[in-house]
Amino acid sequence: MPIYEVKCGICGDIQDIVRKVAERESHLPECCGRKMHNIISATRINVDITPYRPVAVDKKTGERPLITSRHQHREFLKRNDYVEMPDLPRKREVRGDFDVKKELIDATKQVLGKLK
Repeated sequence: MPIYEVKCGICGDIQDIVRKVAERESHLPECCGRKMHNIISATRINVDITPYRPVAVDKKTGERPLITSRHQHREFLKRNDYVEMPDLPRKREVRGDFDVKKELIDATKQVLGKLK
């Protein structure tokens, strides 16, 4: 499906929307209390997914089907009462300007010095 750009006539905000060509003028988002309008921009296309076999099996056939489109993916999930899992948040890295190795060496020296 094509990606269209729409713009708010009041604040100038620009958003991307995905629509079928026949629906490019309908269901436009609102901004600042008014419908946004289409703007002319370079053509872009939302590329479909690459074919894959899901981990889950189709309950009807007992096999893992070859999924070749987003539509087929949604239908597979719906037909089998499966739910797509969202991406889980990744653990954040601990960042800082400290040197753990040096701190451990210094702490060990202090403890050993006190034991003498």
